[in-house]
Amino acid sequence: MFDQNGQWPANLKTGQSAGLTIATASGCGANNSPHHLRRARRHQYAGEIIGLPGGGAVKAHGPFNSICGVGVSRVGRPARHTSSPHAYRGLKLSVVHPETALAGGRMGFTVTLSNPTGHDIELSPCPIYQIGIYAGHHPHVSTYRLNCDVVRVVRAGYDVTYAMQMHVPLAVGEAKFSWSIPRGSLFGGGPVTIERR
Repeated sequence: MFDQNGQWPANLKTGQSAGLTIATASGCGANNSPHHLRRARRHQYAGEIIGLPGGGAVKAHGPFNSICGVGVSRVGRPARHTSSPHAYRGLKLSVVHPETALAGGRMGFTVTLSNPTGHDIELSPCPIYQIGIYAGHHPHVSTYRLNCDVVRVVRAGYDVTYAMQMHVPLAVGEAKFSWSIPRGSLFGGGPVTIERR
């Protein structure tokens, strides 16, 4: 099973390594406020001590800004399918989503996979995609697999469009919506304003 950050939670044997994902965002009101620079210094971390479930700790190196919130995945083995420049070569991605969404509601949008090449593109392995809204103090990210039961190939010169929905977090204000197929380095999305219901 994939967790929300594309890792495989697992028990580790002696000598094996694992990882976790620390994610943050920049699309929040605090980051764009006039007092951002002063707040950024207060929220800047150069290294964090991360406690391990079985005891002990490790230090994370590399600065990041937590002013828009920080999400941390479970500890796990790396995902089996990593980004590859050859995966789904030639495939193009476009995402159409609304400019506004209601906090706590559902946001509908469409994802289109286009094949402008002169040859068919197989969706093999069936693509795993990540979807997220970065708002408030916490990134809201989930990982799924496309429904390949009906469409397994995008024919040359054709498009395939998927109608989707996702839950909108309760945070109100400017946010960033993201939809991607990491293995194929395909990314789409854009800004969205979350409004009160």
